Amino acid sequence: MRRTANLRWLLAPVVLVGLVWTGTASAYFVSFIEPADGTGTNVVVTTDIPGVSVDLLNGETAAVDVGPRSGTLLSVQGVGLIQPGIVGEDGVSGVSDIVLLQILSDGFRVLFESDPDFAGGVIPTQGLPQVTETGSPQVVLSGPFTLPGLGTIDLTVTAQSDLTPVPEPMTMVLGGTGLLALAYAGRRRLFGQ
Repeated sequence: MRRTANLRWLLAPVVLVGLVWTGTASAYFVSFIEPADGTGTNVVVTTDIPGVSVDLLNGETAAVDVGPRSGTLLSVQGVGLIQPGIVGEDGVSGVSDIVLLQILSDGFRVLFESDPDFAGGVIPTQGLPQVTETGSPQVVLSGPFTLPGLGTIDLTVTAQSDLTPVPEPMTMVLGGTGLLALAYAGRRRLFGQ
């Protein structure tokens, strides 16, 4: 009898965790990574949202689309990314990239655009919250959103923009060793030793 009571106390947390763990997953992510300037590669897009299409609109613009998106525009949320020390394309805000979540009655789009150049020179950065770029992945949009086709979900959008290539430590060691070898060879030749 005592053994059965002990077994119940051991199994109770397992059953409780199992009940909590089997709930439906409603958290999704979208990630945009803009490569370093001059590399000639496109924005890299990663997502776990089912049934999406990823559109690489050009080298600096990408979108994740769900649904036909031909319905009525319900809302737009976004953020402007500020590159430190750079004045933005609009000459004022310093916004070098934007991330927008466009919710329509029949779908939605998450858009990343680097160095935005909109028709008529109007960049929709007025009123957007702004985040200073760090060169590392940053959460730019996060929270519960009611999205057509998915219902209310927790969506997290990250962006990594304007990367500056950093040499690997071994590359620096190899370069330093080469410079030392050249200095030593030059010294021997100059002083004849």
